[in-house]
Amino acid sequence: MKKNSLFIALFLTSWLFLGGASLFAQSKNYKAKVKEMLELTHYKENFEVGIKGMINSMKNLRPNIPKEVWDRLDTEFMNVSMEELMDLLIPVYYEHLDEKTLNRVITFHKSPAGKKLAEKTSL
Repeated sequence: MKKNSLFIALFLTSWLFLGGASLFAQSKNYKAKVKEMLELTHYKENFEVGIKGMINSMKNLRPNIPKEVWDRLDTEFMNVSMEELMDLLIPVYYEHLDEKTLNRVITFHKSPAGKKLAEKTSL
């Protein structure tokens, strides 16, 4: 057990000093870019509208559940911060969009056409 712990400690230390730190910096940069993209596409507002709609649909399907439960769910979902949303979304975006593509998406959403698209597709 001590050998495994020592191996893990050495691995993590060498990873940090031999490139892990730059990967971490890239991840922070990537996170900032995803945040910018989400802001440009009004993600937080769309999330809130979507959650409200989902809760209302569930209320109709389950009228026997007390109103207090739905109110609590609504409160909990609305208290989710953009940081928490990003922490959930970053791995998905990272798997499907490299940083170069993400930059192109941001550039598009800053353009007049991108702004119009975001405006027209916001909930």
